[in-house]
Amino acid sequence: MKTLKIATVILLVISWTIQNPAQAQAPIHQAIHINNEVFALHQPKEYAYKVIKAKGWSAQQYECVVNLWTQESHWNYKSRNPHSTAYGIGQLLIETSRKPDVQIRNGLRYIEYRYGTPCSAWKWWRSHYWY
Repeated sequence: MKTLKIATVILLVISWTIQNPAQAQAPIHQAIHINNEVFALHQPKEYAYKVIKAKGWSAQQYECVVNLWTQESHWNYKSRNPHSTAYGIGQLLIETSRKPDVQIRNGLRYIEYRYGTPCSAWKWWRSHYWY
C-alpha cells in the first residue's frame, strides 16, 4: 500500500513536470514566500547579506559586518549589554526593536552614518572594542 502511494506521487510529479516544464525548472526557494522578520530571525547573517547587497556594498563589507556583530552579540537579537543600554544584534544604545530584521537595518544605517562602511566600523572596533 505504501509503495502504491509513493508511486502515485511520483507519477503525479512527473505528469505535472511534463505539463509545466518552465515552472518545474524554477528553484523551489522561489516558490516559498517568507517575510523579512521570519527570514532574519532564522537566518540573520543571510538577511544582513541581502540588505548589504541592496545597499551596493561588497562581500568584503559583509564579512566586516559578520566579524563586528559576532563580537558584539553573536547575532543574538535578544543580546543585552549589562553595562549599558545596548541591545540586539548590532548592540545599538537606542535600539528598541525586538525584531531582528529591524535591528539589522538599524545597525547598518548606524554604521553607514557613523563610519561610512562596515569595514571602517570593524577597524574602529578592533582598536577600541566598541563601535
